[in-house]
Amino acid sequence: MRRSGLLVVCTVFFLSLGLVPSLSAASLDFSLIVPKGWTQRTQSKALAQYKKGPGSFLVTADTMPQTANTPDGYVAFVKGQLGQAFKSVTYEPVVAGRTDGHDSRELKYSADASGIKMKFDVLYVFKEGKAYTLTGGTMADFFTPEFEADLKAFFGSFKFK
Repeated sequence: MRRSGLLVVCTVFFLSLGLVPSLSAASLDFSLIVPKGWTQRTQSKALAQYKKGPGSFLVTADTMPQTANTPDGYVAFVKGQLGQAFKSVTYEPVVAGRTDGHDSRELKYSADASGIKMKFDVLYVFKEGKAYTLTGGTMADFFTPEFEADLKAFFGSFKFK
């Protein structure tokens, strides 16, 4: 029960990071391939959400705020929000890249959520003033090489229509 509650808290937290509501499901303009073993969560307010064991993967999209309207500025903004939400958060170096022809940034971090150590891998893809956020997360003990490979498969398959 404690794990399920924590996943719900983390999902709600990620959906609340943006300054404007997430895009509605009717406006989906991307596709991705779901790795084996992941099941879709249809009751989510995310654009897409999948679950495998204690892990979760979701996609949201937010309008970038005027004060953080560059890829690096947006990541700095998100780090500020995470620093306020978690008592303890540790970041790995941000990796700049391109995803489907668009600027992207990958941020990995660990955080303490209600006494449980969590680990996240997030890919931000920037298109036309929006930040598409692909978030994979689970308890640190379950962030295995297999889990990480699944996240890389999600990230690598993300394409705009």
